[in-house]
Amino acid sequence: MEQANKLSRQAAEFEYEQRWKEAAKAHAKAAEAYRDVDIFAFDPVATLTLSSLSNRHMRWAESCRREDERCDNRGVAKVNHGANAPPHERDVEHQDENGTENAPGILHGRNEGNESEFEDFWQYMQSWLANPTAFTRPMITQNSQSTRNWEAEAAPSSHSIAESFYFVGLDPDQSASMHISAAATPKTHSPLQVLEKLDESEEAEAAAASTRQTMPISDNKIDKMASDNSEVALVAENQRLMQLVQHLNERVRTLESAAQENSMLKSSIFNFREEFHRHANAVSLPWAHETVPSPHRDKGTGVMPTSAAADVRVRQLEAELEKAHLENSRQKAHVTKYRERWERLKESAKRKRQQQEQLLHDYQHETTT
Repeated sequence: MEQANKLSRQAAEFEYEQRWKEAAKAHAKAAEAYRDVDIFAFDPVATLTLSSLSNRHMRWAESCRREDERCDNRGVAKVNHGANAPPHERDVEHQDENGTENAPGILHGRNEGNESEFEDFWQYMQSWLANPTAFTRPMITQNSQSTRNWEAEAAPSSHSIAESFYFVGLDPDQSASMHISAAATPKTHSPLQVLEKLDESEEAEAAAASTRQTMPISDNKIDKMASDNSEVALVAENQRLMQLVQHLNERVRTLESAAQENSMLKSSIFNFREEFHRHANAVSLPWAHETVPSPHRDKGTGVMPTSAAADVRVRQLEAELEKAHLENSRQKAHVTKYRERWERLKESAKRKRQQQEQLLHDYQHETTT
């Protein structure tokens, strides 16, 4: 951006000296430099302004080439006379020959020739300002410079909406002086009033040729101040982005730990389910059957069992029944214990799921804001 402004000022100086060939080259280089600027790609208005500047410099370069060819046709002597003549005599001579100030090196002619372009740009700005979504921008912290400046300002006036923009004039030197004058003007005057005052004093500034010689020095100071302000803004933006990245890294680590805990909880639930099913199957399976003696112990002899043998068998069955009751009680105790553990695991899983959903909700809310 600084290189493009420098080339634009050099082209204006070449036009002022009527060095049309050097002015055409400088305008072409300035148009290429403005076309290569990409730091304002996020802003559609700035992109449109840079494109307009590039096209305008290309037209000025073509005008300078035509003027150079016209001067070559007139003769080298007349060109030298025009270069050595005072500025006001050159202007008078140029007006007498062409009828109007149509040379690209004169600011007044440029303002009259490009008034329709400014009207189109102004209509676009008004339609863009009417769109409420056009003012969405990244989150501003409390420590940023823009927030402190906004809090220090007074109540907005009827023209306060125009104070957010930098008006690009036809000449970079004039634009810089307009920007400095508007910045140094108290807040009681709107930028539109400042522009009206600058338009009224434009002819007086164009007539003072001596002030043009000191203009490059003031432009250097302006460029230095703009570069310092841009460096401070970039440092603040870098710090804010570093803090945001650190916060997001902490959130990512928290979510990773929550995901790891969730996977561990799932594995423990699966293990508990397998163990529970294994114990349930063990309880439902029949006990090991013992060989029950047949009522007819000796089929060959056909002798019936005695009452003593029947009593012994009854006592054995009662012992087995008591043993089965004890085993059933023990299995019931195990089932109750595992059921309580299962309920606790379900409660823990529910809490973990709620915490994870809350973390995800907070993360999405912060990323959207």
